[in-house]
Amino acid sequence: MEKIDKKLMGLMSLFFLVFVLFVSVVIFNKPISQFTRASHENSPSADRSLIILNDVYPLKVGTKTTVNVFVVSNAGTPLKNKTVTLSASLGKIDANNLVTDNTGKTSFSLSSDQPGESLIEATVDNSLKINKKVTVKFIP
Repeated sequence: MEKIDKKLMGLMSLFFLVFVLFVSVVIFNKPISQFTRASHENSPSADRSLIILNDVYPLKVGTKTTVNVFVVSNAGTPLKNKTVTLSASLGKIDANNLVTDNTGKTSFSLSSDQPGESLIEATVDNSLKINKKVTVKFIP
C-alpha cells in the first residue's frame, strides 16, 4: 500500500508541475522557448555593435558632428537601456554616459577646437568595449 501512495504522489506532483507550466504559458502568452532562453541574448555584442559617424569628413575645426552608437546582441537584437560611454583622443564630447533607446541607439555630439585626427571608441555598461572604432579628421 505504501508503494502505491509514493507512485500516486509522484504522478500527482508531475501533473501539478505540467499544469502550472501550462497555466503560466497561457497567462503570460509567451512560448515556452521564451522561458528557457539563456540571458546572454540580452548581452551586448562587441563585434556586432556599431559606431557610425553622421558627417563626411574631414570636418572643419569647431564643427559639431553626431556620432551614433548602436548596441545589439549576438543575435542582432537591438538592446535598450544600455549605458554607452564614448571616448575621443581629440575633441570634446558634449554629453557622455548616455542610455540607448528602444532601437539600441544613442547619439553623441563631438567637436574639436584643434586640427588633427580623433580616434573614437565606445564602451557599453563600463565593461564591454565595442570592437569597431571610428576616426574623425579635423582640419583648420
